[in-house]
Amino acid sequence: MLLFKKDFFADSKIKWKKINDKIFSNYLKKNLKISQNDSLQIYKNLGLEKNSNNFKIFCKKKIYLLKCVELKNSKKRSEIKNIIILLNWLKKNKSLVPNPIFFKDGNYSINFRERNLFLSNYMRGNHFKGEKEEFNNVVKNICFTTKLLKKYRYKRNLKLHNISVSHLNKIIILMNKNKKRWINFFGKKKSKYLEKYWWKINDIILNLRSINYENKKLEVVHIDIHPHNIITRGNKFIGFLDSESWMLSSVQEAFAYGGFKLCRQVILNNRSQKVVSSIGNEYINLITKYYDKNLDFNKKILLLCEKVILERIVNIFKFNLLNNNKKWNKLLPVLLEHLDEARIIFNNYK
Repeated sequence: MLLFKKDFFADSKIKWKKINDKIFSNYLKKNLKISQNDSLQIYKNLGLEKNSNNFKIFCKKKIYLLKCVELKNSKKRSEIKNIIILLNWLKKNKSLVPNPIFFKDGNYSINFRERNLFLSNYMRGNHFKGEKEEFNNVVKNICFTTKLLKKYRYKRNLKLHNISVSHLNKIIILMNKNKKRWINFFGKKKSKYLEKYWWKINDIILNLRSINYENKKLEVVHIDIHPHNIITRGNKFIGFLDSESWMLSSVQEAFAYGGFKLCRQVILNNRSQKVVSSIGNEYINLITKYYDKNLDFNKKILLLCEKVILERIVNIFKFNLLNNNKKWNKLLPVLLEHLDEARIIFNNYK
């Protein structure tokens, strides 16, 4: 089995597609500080996003990033408001995050087609490529911002990320009871692949019992660091994307998964056995240097990384079991192989 194959996130070029939606365009003109006669061009980001979309807006020689988030309930509107407050605080404290911009009515967000729209500056650059100097700069900035967030006064206002294991276990049990339906969910080929990893999934659940989640201290951290949520230019860190992923969660889990995704990109970019065997240790050394020299992963960085990967696998299970939604099934083999890749990256941790 060939591991470390290039996937969607391996492409560092940011891809946009121009859209022609007169109603959307006129609505933006009405709410931006421009006249109806001004030229406005809208480009949709071609990324993989579950509940939101990013748009690049060209207007009066300026470029903006417009984030559109599904408004499922009033709680979601409150979450967005608190994210904007956080971004303003981070910007004030020299963290490289998108800078929220007011609409014409003086608010940071507006509603359109059951979605909440908020505007920020557009950060020019590319997604994380996997260069070694770039890797060092990105990890350094992740550590700086995560450390800075310990001082944030309103952390309890942010969304709480569920890090417990019980909800994972329930879905695994349910999937086990529904094995006869796997072919209907995933097709014959993917079902066989899942069967191959099923022992591993159950082994991870068993090993996670050794972690006492009741005593885990939660901090504000970006829970979904990966190449497409990082903007760089010339190996220099430019900023974070996906502002909704700043949540109250486990820093160690976020560092474990984010580290895996960044290390994986470095391996794809270098294709050297030396890099494969050393990049995990290099990442840990950077984290302890720039975040906390006393940070103790208790040699569980691999298990924590496996847990976060498993969370994403379980989400695919849930979509199929509860909603008969097969949209994300194409990612199942990729995520299963991530379990093997994580072991290769972090198994040499000393």
